[in-house]
Amino acid sequence: MLRAEHVSKSFCVGRGRNTKIQAVLDVSLEINKGEHLGLVGESGCGKSTLARMLAGLIRPDGGTVLLDGQDIQKLPVKARKEFRRKVQIIFQNPQQAFHPRMKLYETLAEPIRLFHLVETREQERLMLEEAMERMGLTTDIFGRYPHEISGGQAQRIALLRSLMLEPKVLIADEPTSMLDVSVQAQILKLIRQTTEENEIALLLISHDMDVIRAMSDKVIFMHESALNLN
Repeated sequence: MLRAEHVSKSFCVGRGRNTKIQAVLDVSLEINKGEHLGLVGESGCGKSTLARMLAGLIRPDGGTVLLDGQDIQKLPVKARKEFRRKVQIIFQNPQQAFHPRMKLYETLAEPIRLFHLVETREQERLMLEEAMERMGLTTDIFGRYPHEISGGQAQRIALLRSLMLEPKVLIADEPTSMLDVSVQAQILKLIRQTTEENEIALLLISHDMDVIRAMSDKVIFMHESALNLN
């Protein structure tokens, strides 16, 4: 379904941007329908960079990312929009993915409107209320801003926002590392339950082997590839 073939990515850093760092070097992997794939590695080994390439957020310097056999960098505009719907990503700090001046109702309603999932505002409200209930959230937070909710609530909302689009693939990049242990277990249970019920392929990225073992059908180990190329 979603496949990376020999992808690499480097960045220019430092004063004058004259130092090149190799963040990811010649990595290949494949995620199939309904599969739970764990990607584990130490901090700085390029896991998050790889996640962003798989989600189409950054372009690889070399290699190819394919969804259902199609190179995502060569998709026409309409198909690229559909790719954005099919491959969703949630991050370590979900609050950074929310507009700080946008209330949470508008944050959640934005993808519904972008992809025309309903026809009326009444249907939109009902859809969000039902989704909030499934995530164990109450609608009183609709009127709040991202900084006014807890980390656990923010991660549930990020997950809800992604799952509303009925993706084929969910990439979860260290989704619980900033949460309390009790909240971590709740979020992981939600991710596992919702992906299994909807046959969504899951790529779970973590440095925590206990989390990876509990959540994954198979595991890929990624070694440090951040090299100074100058």
